[in-house]
Amino acid sequence: MFSDLTGLSGDEDTPETTTAADASADVAADAPRVEQGSDGGGATDAGSDGSDGASPFLDDFNRADGDLGQKWTSDSTFDDGVLVVENQRARYNQGPSGCGNAFAVWKTMFGFSHEVSVRVVSIPNEGNFELRGKIDAARSNWLSVRFFLASGTAQVNTLTADIGQPVPVPVKINDRIGARFHANSTIEVLLNGVVVGTRTATDNWAGRGGYIGIVASCAGNGAGTVVDDFAGGPF
Repeated sequence: MFSDLTGLSGDEDTPETTTAADASADVAADAPRVEQGSDGGGATDAGSDGSDGASPFLDDFNRADGDLGQKWTSDSTFDDGVLVVENQRARYNQGPSGCGNAFAVWKTMFGFSHEVSVRVVSIPNEGNFELRGKIDAARSNWLSVRFFLASGTAQVNTLTADIGQPVPVPVKINDRIGARFHANSTIEVLLNGVVVGTRTATDNWAGRGGYIGIVASCAGNGAGTVVDDFAGGPF
């Protein structure tokens, strides 16, 4: 968490649109660990671009334990769990129906090209952590990168299918994992700001903006991945 960040848990009930001109510079490099998948689409592995993202930190979770706050929309109604703030970090909290997934969306809408990242604080032995982009207003469609942290792989997905083969992503504690969603429907997998894999969605994703979000899964023992320092925005 970053003690110099302020105003991250204020009220923002109405979504706003942010353009590239509004973005602050420099996302700090800190990374994750990932896992697998497959669906038709172009695929290029290995770090083709060593650049860091240009997105600002949006939430450092430096506040009292409880729900994520008014800048987030949490779909706990649809999932067997919810993301909560605990010890100034975000983590999965198991729901009454048992082990499942918890989906939370940042309430600001971004343009055609945007990215999202978090710093990994814990790596459970099972489960996964997902970064979503181009989420529609109904939160019913998106592109995503699902990180299987324990096995060190990541899978790029649409809502219904995997895109290409898994990307090797050897994540350690305090690494930053990220996903970059381009206007032309290319998706990049990032580790500490470095591109480690690229996939292209075969659907008509070009020219779509949307929201960004995170999904935590239960790790079997009711726990899950703990993350910090949520960042994202246009690039």
